[in-house]
Amino acid sequence: MDSHLRKPTMNVDASRHAILLGKENEHPAAHGADGTSERPSWSKPLPRHTLQSITNKTVTRTGEGATASAAASKTKADNQPLIEDEETGQVIELLRTLQKKEQEIDAQLEIARSEQEQLRVAFIQDEKQFQEKEQERVDALIEERRQEKLELTQKIDAEREKLSKLSDRLLELHNECSRSVALRSQKESILRKEELKSEQAKENIANNQDTLSKLQAEQTEFNASMKLKEEERRKLSQLSKTMAADVEALEKAASAAAEQIESTRIKKGTLERDLAALDSEVLFIKQKNARGETDLQDALAELERRQGSMLKADAGLNESKDLQHLEQGRREKLIACEGAVKEFLKELHQRHAQELVVLQTRAQVLEEEHKKKLAEQEVEFHALMAALQECDDALSVAMQAEEEIETALMKMRTLLETEKAALLGRKNNEEIIMRELQMSRDELFAEEQKGVLEADQLSAKIAELASTKSCVQKLELDIEECRVKVKNAEALDKNLRVKYTAEKEQLNSAIHELEQTQAIELNAFQSRQQDMLLRQRDALKDLHETEKANEALQLELDGVVSALEVTEKNLEKLRLRMSLEREEVDRLEGDSRAFHELQLAQQVRAKEYELKIIQEEQQRRYLHNMVQELKGNIRVFCRVRPDLSSSGNGVILIDDSARALVVRSGTQDAKAKAQLRTTVVEKRFEFDRIFGQLSTQDDVFDEISQVVQSALDGYRVCLFAYGQTGSGKTHTMIGSKEHPGVIPRSIRKIFSCANTLSDQGWSFELQVAFIEIYNERVRDLLSSNRAQKCELKPRMDSLGYNVTNLTHETVNNERQVLMLLEHAMKNRMTASTKMNEHSSRSHSIFRLFIHGKNSITGQELDGALNLVDLAGSERLDKSGAVDKDRREEAKFINLSLTTLNQCIMGLAQASGHIKYRDSKLTQLLQDSLGGNSKTIMFVNVSPAFDNRQETLCSLQFGQSVNACEIGTAQRKTLVNFDDL
Repeated sequence: MDSHLRKPTMNVDASRHAILLGKENEHPAAHGADGTSERPSWSKPLPRHTLQSITNKTVTRTGEGATASAAASKTKADNQPLIEDEETGQVIELLRTLQKKEQEIDAQLEIARSEQEQLRVAFIQDEKQFQEKEQERVDALIEERRQEKLELTQKIDAEREKLSKLSDRLLELHNECSRSVALRSQKESILRKEELKSEQAKENIANNQDTLSKLQAEQTEFNASMKLKEEERRKLSQLSKTMAADVEALEKAASAAAEQIESTRIKKGTLERDLAALDSEVLFIKQKNARGETDLQDALAELERRQGSMLKADAGLNESKDLQHLEQGRREKLIACEGAVKEFLKELHQRHAQELVVLQTRAQVLEEEHKKKLAEQEVEFHALMAALQECDDALSVAMQAEEEIETALMKMRTLLETEKAALLGRKNNEEIIMRELQMSRDELFAEEQKGVLEADQLSAKIAELASTKSCVQKLELDIEECRVKVKNAEALDKNLRVKYTAEKEQLNSAIHELEQTQAIELNAFQSRQQDMLLRQRDALKDLHETEKANEALQLELDGVVSALEVTEKNLEKLRLRMSLEREEVDRLEGDSRAFHELQLAQQVRAKEYELKIIQEEQQRRYLHNMVQELKGNIRVFCRVRPDLSSSGNGVILIDDSARALVVRSGTQDAKAKAQLRTTVVEKRFEFDRIFGQLSTQDDVFDEISQVVQSALDGYRVCLFAYGQTGSGKTHTMIGSKEHPGVIPRSIRKIFSCANTLSDQGWSFELQVAFIEIYNERVRDLLSSNRAQKCELKPRMDSLGYNVTNLTHETVNNERQVLMLLEHAMKNRMTASTKMNEHSSRSHSIFRLFIHGKNSITGQELDGALNLVDLAGSERLDKSGAVDKDRREEAKFINLSLTTLNQCIMGLAQASGHIKYRDSKLTQLLQDSLGGNSKTIMFVNVSPAFDNRQETLCSLQFGQSVNACEIGTAQRKTLVNFDDL
């Protein structure tokens, strides 16, 4: 009975404890990480004093029930069995109802536990997955930022290295430009010195020809003036020594000043060009002062040499029959030229005085800091000018110094040749430097392009950083979502708490009701109450354990909160890192902007360098054409072909200076050979250059290549060859495949220079024409229609004629021109004579028209190159012209050459009317002879004794051409201001 009654009590206690546990475990966070049931931190157990009071009340009620039952047992001993049966039935019914309720409560508790377990497991899994994902994303983002930062630092280092390389390259280019400027200044000073010398020599030559007659009249006074001349020469030598010392001191001072300027140029930077310009002007003034003396000395030497040459020429002329007639003509010329010489000397003195004033004023402005030195130099300069004045006064007396002055002139010529070779070497060095500058400019442009590409890559990285910013923003949004979830979980927790308190109140009320019923109806269950107390103690232990579990769960929740705080701190770190990266990106953007500005500055400097190159090229053209004009707009070269005769006795002897030759004439019989000293008569001729028998085609073209260059500069250039049949004219002008002549080499030179100038914005259009004059008829050698006639019509500018129906072929390369040349040579009239197997029976004129335009400056140039191969002058008895056609050809050839000779003589004598219309040849050459072009004539001669008479005629014709003045060459330019 007792055991049967004790069992429901245990179930009731267990059910109450299970209800408490079930209500406590309904919250999703009530489970631990290991799957055991734990009570949340907010679920507080019943206080100990409350449980103790409930136990005491139960005991007291049980005791009171026991005393009452004892008293009743004494009074109602007879009715005991009936009462016990009724009470047991009621208790049994009550227990059954309690068991049913307990089962229902147990089922509900099991359902709540399963739901709580599912929620706890899902919450743990979700939390773990969320933490793992967040940790993976954070680690990935951190690793990506690290990699991107490393890449950015590497790229920044690479860009800095490139910038340092670019700066080093710019410094190298700057140094190279400064070196090129120094070389150009040296070259300009040397070229100016040479040009002034050549100009003075040319003026002295012209003056010597006028003063020769005066020197012959003063020949009787020569013996008396020799003593004065020797004394003056001593004075001049002393003055020259002192002036040389002064010039050396000035040059040392100038070099010291140049070194000082070079040292200060590195420190001051921006004042470099101004100081270099001042230094060059001071050096130019000093060199000009020194050149005044050297030019006067050279003029004196040239005059004395000319006197000697004229004395020799007079000695040869005195032997001729026309001596008296020539002397009378010279005396008349002497009287006419004395006034001109005096006026020229006065103008020369005035010019020197004016130059002195200009130089003094410029020296005072440029060298204010060196006034003391300048005062001393001015005193010495005035003394020097006084000495120069004395030298000018003594020029009328001291005109003859034969052997010593000739040797001095030879030395000066050798020095000029060496200086010319040095200038050519410097020019080649400068061309190499210019090419290196162009290559460095291309490399700089390529490096700038690389920099632009790297800047684009930087912009791409910036875009990637922007994308990472968006990813971070997404991450922040995810964190906000997590926070919202946590808030929802807290709201759910609050709801569960409310439910728990409500159910707890219900349970408390139910317990209170049960306690009342137990106090009234179950007074006999003392033993069960004791068991209930034990179970309550166990429940208290369980409550303590649940409190501990709640504390552990609270700690876990605190850990989750701390993890969230750590994630927030990581997010703050990420934000700080993003701000640092933003600063780094801003710095990189600033570096890129600085790099872009540096690129713009480099481009500006490159444009400045290009403009400098263009200006220097224009200055080079100006100086080059000035040098050519000083050498003479019409120059005569003589070329001696090899002696192919069996005797091997040449009649031409070439001077060592390569500017004069001697022709020996006389009989060739055996008696004359035995008495060579008495029978040989020598005649001397002088030209601008003489090419001997061993000279090559390269030597000839090297001398005229600079004149060919002038055609690209907008000038008209004419080259023609004159001489007898078989003297080598066609070989000189056209040549062969192995040894090309002037025409092929000129074409090669033109195309080479045009390609070089294309880097400076020049583009050229070239047209070719080839004309033949055969029997006073003009033929087009490039036309396929031989029946088509060509006529000459006067031009509007009255300088020359135009050819009608003339073919103009546009050419783009050297090969096209050579093919046209070969085609024209096949169409040219040739025949075999005794003098030449392939003798040219006509005059040929090769014309190259050049039109250039500069796309940068808008400047346009029109130039022309005329290359003329004249037919050979010949005698009918020597050429073997027997048939009528050959005689007719020889007649027209000799007639045209005679007309050309007459025109040349008329120009030499400054005749008012020149008969250009007497021949088609002179009509076509009118603009080259009487215009403002640059003309070079080759006199081809044969050294054979049989051809001595024709050789003399050709040389005399060349000498008469050398005496002509055709005016200053002018180039045709057009500047388009719309393009500037």
